[in-house]
Amino acid sequence: MAVTITLLLVVVTLGGGACANFYQIAFPSPRLGYVYKMGNPNAPVHLEMFFDAQCSDAKLGYQAVFETAEYYGPDTLYLVMYGIPLPYHRGAFISHQALRAVDQLDSSRTVEYIHLLFENQYRINGSPANVSEAELFVILTELATVLGIPEEDFVTEFGKPMTDVRCRFEMKMANTRGVYGSPWFFLNGMTVVEYFPVWTFDDWKAIIDPLLV
Repeated sequence: MAVTITLLLVVVTLGGGACANFYQIAFPSPRLGYVYKMGNPNAPVHLEMFFDAQCSDAKLGYQAVFETAEYYGPDTLYLVMYGIPLPYHRGAFISHQALRAVDQLDSSRTVEYIHLLFENQYRINGSPANVSEAELFVILTELATVLGIPEEDFVTEFGKPMTDVRCRFEMKMANTRGVYGSPWFFLNGMTVVEYFPVWTFDDWKAIIDPLLV
């Protein structure tokens, strides 16, 4: 009995301090994420993809996801992508800052830039340790200009505080939903537990078709 009372006193005494470690994360505006090719939010199937542009598993599986979105079309499958740069992937956060800058300048180029980030993953994440962040930024800028985005516009947009803030918001949002790896998928709000990076279009079709019956 004495032990129980002592523990209760400890909980009561420390409770206020413990709760002080939790706080409401600010609500982002506008909404986060990149919608694949003007998808219809009223589509019967919603697929959310959390990805790190410097993750080899994400690179292995993203094309099958895009192929699936193309097959069903924007009125049937609403695909939203969120960046979650993992701390152990060198160049990840700066890559997602670059992606955010491209999207803010010309959202019609977002998917193309994602392609370029994955195709050039070896140049960014695979760079030797002595390559500076500034040199990585040069690569990311070059990739943006390939899409016709003026270098000056890209550099300006990349440097805006809100570009950085929105990338941080995406990371925090992913964490609050229990996302800790890349890639990570939610299908109609439920985690795709059985997903594996070698999934093909047929694997996605096998779990989406029953939702459309």
